[in-house]
Amino acid sequence: MTSTVILIFVVANRVNINIISWVVLGTLVEVLSLAIIYLNIGNAVSNIILVIEDNNWYVFKRIDEKYLLCGNKRKINDSTKTRLFSIDYIVEQNLCFEKVNTSAE
Repeated sequence: MTSTVILIFVVANRVNINIISWVVLGTLVEVLSLAIIYLNIGNAVSNIILVIEDNNWYVFKRIDEKYLLCGNKRKINDSTKTRLFSIDYIVEQNLCFEKVNTSAE
């Protein structure tokens, strides 16, 4: 992302617009591009179930070190509900993970 800084400097000098404006714009572009690259999980399919209060939650992705991204359907795009569950909560409640039986499909 060093190229973003160089590009901002060159454009700000050529166009003669306040460099702070370009820095803010460049930062926004950089943050959005990183979010799109690293947070996009596409049409993820889960093979792991977390049962909480008689509800099956399919685990799609670990977020940081503290949370699991879960949905109520096996495919994230089919899920009508999504939730972040704290790993601390899962450990405190002594909840177990189950593997989805994919041979039945």
